[in-house]
Amino acid sequence: MADFRLDDLGVIEFKEFGEETNDFIREHCYPELEAVLSSDAVTSLSGDYSAAEKKVIKKAVARARTPFLEEPARWPRGKDGARERLQKTMGSTGPVADHYVELAAKRILESDTGEDGKPN
Repeated sequence: MADFRLDDLGVIEFKEFGEETNDFIREHCYPELEAVLSSDAVTSLSGDYSAAEKKVIKKAVARARTPFLEEPARWPRGKDGARERLQKTMGSTGPVADHYVELAAKRILESDTGEDGKPN
């Protein structure tokens, strides 16, 4: 659910998502962050995190903010099943995974070093 409000001039403004929507987005769009937030490394349920918990969370948030294509270490490896592995990793549909596999392949082919530093 999304919560909206009207400003004084009648413009609709987004206020916030409901708790279930936040959980859904985090589970499907940021699975690595969700794994950290639900791990033993983060035990505070109130949001009053310790310094160690904040450090772990900030690292997971930074990783979640890094675009998938900019971090080759996160790309699926191997010639067979790249689409399926990417689909599982990103929790995406087949056409979306195909699009990212094609973009990744194009980047590798256009780079000077190729995949794993091997020249083309």
